[in-house]
Amino acid sequence: MKNRREDERLLGVTGTRRLLMGLLLALGVMLTQPVMATGPAPVSLGSCSKFAILGATAVSTDGGAGIINGDVGLSPGEGSSITVLTAANVNGTIYTTSAGGPAGEVVDAALLSTAQDDLTTAYLDAQGRTDGQVTMPGDIGGQTLTNGLYWSGSTLEITGDLILDALGDPNAVWIFQVSSALTTAAGPGVSRVILANGARASNVFWQVDTATLGSYSVFKGTIMAQISITMGVGSSMEGRALARTGAVTFNNTGSPVGTNGLPKSTQSITNLMPTNGASFAQTNLVGLS
Repeated sequence: MKNRREDERLLGVTGTRRLLMGLLLALGVMLTQPVMATGPAPVSLGSCSKFAILGATAVSTDGGAGIINGDVGLSPGEGSSITVLTAANVNGTIYTTSAGGPAGEVVDAALLSTAQDDLTTAYLDAQGRTDGQVTMPGDIGGQTLTNGLYWSGSTLEITGDLILDALGDPNAVWIFQVSSALTTAAGPGVSRVILANGARASNVFWQVDTATLGSYSVFKGTIMAQISITMGVGSSMEGRALARTGAVTFNNTGSPVGTNGLPKSTQSITNLMPTNGASFAQTNLVGLS
């Protein structure tokens, strides 16, 4: 009888030890897993998501330069306000509210009106977010930022590399609220937005007054501008350039061949929407790939 009780006691001790070891092992596994920080929900773009470029008063490029992977729209401006841009520049469709624009344009005022309405809704949504808002310094180059809501009460610049780190979460979202102008520094390799560890350009949103992408800068995300967006020579953008009341302009600096020791190249925008897969080397691209 005594031996039996001793055996039961030992079995109880062993079982308790095994349970504790199991709990410790489970805790260790949990602690080694990456922690996904809770961030903002993405901004719903509605019908304006189909556009690599959406302008209000004009869409223009200098000397016919620039490659756009995605659709281009202009509203409420007239088709003739799409200047120099031709079908050769656009890997997509050019939409206008009236005839008189580039060859091959599609006149669809209703579609464009809805797109601009949806842009306004998206802009106001991004502007109105406050939960978890983090105040940004004047220049955010050289920083690594995880998903979140970032706010600047004035101008915002990017000089150097801005790394957006998703920490392995492909659904990580960044929203940047800029009360005034967003500017990226000019020069080869001087300003780059870099996506890391699963970050996606389609989950990066910039709500700004105006935006100027410096020559040869590399940019990621959707720009929603109250007024205008300008891209310098050789700049590239994986995202969307969407302007509510002003123009979207390429290559306005008119830099000559040989600037900074590099041949003149054109801007590029690649929309996040699917394209036909064509690649454009040494061009400025706007749009999402």
